[in-house]
Amino acid sequence: MKRRVAFTRLAAAIVCVDGAGRARAALAQRPARIGAIHWESADATYRMVELRDGLRPLGYVEGRNIEILWRWAATSRARARQAAAELEDAGVSLIYAHSTPTVHAVKEATRRTPVVITAADVLATGIVGNLTRPGGLITGVTAIGPELAPKRLQILKDVLPRIRRVGFLASSVDPNGETFVRETVAAGASIGVEVIPERVRGVEEFPDALERMRAAGAEAVILQTLFLGVARRFIDAAMVHKIPCVGDQPGFVDAGALLAFGADRAALNLRVGVFIDRILKGAAPGELPIEQPSKFRLVVNMKAARALGLTVPPAVLELADEVVE
Repeated sequence: MKRRVAFTRLAAAIVCVDGAGRARAALAQRPARIGAIHWESADATYRMVELRDGLRPLGYVEGRNIEILWRWAATSRARARQAAAELEDAGVSLIYAHSTPTVHAVKEATRRTPVVITAADVLATGIVGNLTRPGGLITGVTAIGPELAPKRLQILKDVLPRIRRVGFLASSVDPNGETFVRETVAAGASIGVEVIPERVRGVEEFPDALERMRAAGAEAVILQTLFLGVARRFIDAAMVHKIPCVGDQPGFVDAGALLAFGADRAALNLRVGVFIDRILKGAAPGELPIEQPSKFRLVVNMKAARALGLTVPPAVLELADEVVE
């Protein structure tokens, strides 16, 4: 009887150890769990595609070995802060924050969760104090959008050599809005172009901003990056008045802009994937240098040029990485 009892206990112990082993194996196979917060509304599905494209080359496939909890700020810093707090409470391994106002909101709301970012200028708005060793919980990529203002404006002047006044549509809720304005105004002064900034909160203020720029004599308008998801609303209205628009990403050309020049977003997305991978594998975000772009893209929209009655110089077409017919 005693031997049977001892054997039963031994068998139970073996079952217990085997069950723990299976539990550990199941835990090891559990998908990585991250959060993603974007400034736009949920209909900006291209942002989901960008993050997935950045993760796929590293073997991460949503629904298979990584779970992404998507959150949308809908142009509200309060919603972005709330989303960050909820994701941290949910225990995600990290948060990906896209665009400067989103990053600032996430920085305010998080206390222990690593944050991978994409932002226009991380130094000018105080996201970090040092690119090489950002410290704290934040790392990622910067698109240096404001720093490219001189080149963007010069390309526009190459297409319109006689241009004298250019409008700039800036965001009044983005800390980088004033950085964009300052850099663009300075770039304009250096080539004899007056820059007319209009600061708006969102699409509801587009019509009045366009009218004020027209009244001030703007012959073209540059749109800040933050308005990519709603750019068509402004560009369609501007085209009615034969006013060409310029952006920094190919998406602006898709929305009808004459040209776009900026950091190669596909390359930035791939680097975002690398940062996420390294942090999931245990790297400390504050020790990972924030990266600046090394690839840039110029896209020219010949369909828009024809609608505007413009001839794009061969020199500009030769510089273009893509010409949309």
